[in-house]
Parts: sequence; C-alpha cells; structure tokens
Amino acid sequence: MHRNHPLTPATLPRRGFLSNLGATMAGVLTIGVATRATTASAKSRPAQVSNALSQDTWLDGLDGQHGQIFEAPALHGGAALKQARNFLDVYRDVYDLESSEVDVAIAAHGSALSLFFQDRVWEKFGLGERFDVKDPRTGTAARRNVFASREEGGIVPADASVEALQERGVIFLLCNNSLNGLVGKLAHAGFGTPEAVRADILAALLPGAQVVPAAVVALSRAQEKGLSYVYSGG
Repeated sequence: MHRNHPLTPATLPRRGFLSNLGATMAGVLTIGVATRATTASAKSRPAQVSNALSQDTWLDGLDGQHGQIFEAPALHGGAALKQARNFLDVYRDVYDLESSEVDVAIAAHGSALSLFFQDRVWEKFGLGERFDVKDPRTGTAARRNVFASREEGGIVPADASVEALQERGVIFLLCNNSLNGLVGKLAHAGFGTPEAVRADILAALLPGAQVVPAAVVALSRAQEKGLSYVYSGG
C-alpha cells in the first residue's frame, strides 16, 4: 500500500540504525507477502450479506494506492453515492487507475442506513413516508429502495446506484448505534418487537453491506488505514 510514510535515517538514532533498518526491511517483506495473499483471497470471495456485527474485517481489503471514506449521515438524495461514483470516475479517467486500485467506503448512519436495505424493508416499514422519499416512477412515497438498482431517470444516475458501486468494489457500512435507534422507533410504531424488527432488517440487507459497531469508529479506523475523509451531508 502506497499510503504509508517510510522511515528515514533522520528519524532514528545513529547507533543501531543499520540493525533497525535490516529488521524493518525484513518486516516489510513479510508484511508485503501476507498482504498480497490476504488481498488475493478477499478479492476472490463473492460479496455476502453479513447478519452479524462486523468489526474490522472490512479493513482487510484496503490495499489501494488511494482511498476515501464518505460519511453519510442522511439520505440527502443519495449524495454519498454520487460522490463515491465521482471519486472513482476521476481516478479512472484522469489518473488511469481502475476501481480495484482505489479504496472507497461509505459509512452510513441516520436515514442513510436505508440506502442499503432491500425493497421489502422499504415496503414493510414505510420508509418512503418516514424519510420523505418519492418514487420517480409513481410520484408517491417510495415503497422500494430507489437507490439500489441501475435505473435511468432515477433519484441517482444509474452508475451511482448501490448496485453499480458494489460492482466497483465500494464498501457499504451501517452504524449499529443508528440501526438500534431505527429499530426502536419502528418497534414503538407497532411493527413488532425490537428483536423481530432487527431480524427483519438484517435479513434484508443488500449484498455486501456490513453492520459495524459505530460509524464514528469506522471513520477513525479507515483514516488510520490511510483513507481520507469526506462528509456527505448534502
């Protein structure tokens, strides 16, 4: 990964520099081999729905030359999706880097969680009414996830849909704290017990979506891995 800063002689005491340098180079070689093996394994696996709380597994595949994580605190017309698309497009069109060479993640909380729910969640829990999202096909409150699939004339361009971005390797993260908050509101509205509502939602995440303990921690962890940060608040 090219985002790390190399050690220089100026940062080390003169005595022991050569021995430290030798140990460092040996460690770099070992890490490089392990990273390539892990990356190859991760990229060969198909995306799967994660119903359990994911902590740091999503960090394993972050090996691109450049990377960015987008914080999506609300739907805002799919702003985070469009920004992620633009980020990948510029690196492809201007810098000749394919999406496999660039890391992109979206950390969703608040109403943005619903970007990554299947249609049946939108319909069952009336998320279109709850979040004031209209379906371009009907002009009424959305009963499906209008951000999920490629669709001309949709809320977001077809190539900025969740489906299109997933194919380009974008990582989708959902804040567990926000999820618990949404579950509580839906349960209070009469949709069932919190346990039943949570089970319904987790069983209907879009492929590749992962629930993490907290978006704020995911943002921190991504930046520790070298990704830059963008607020997609609209």
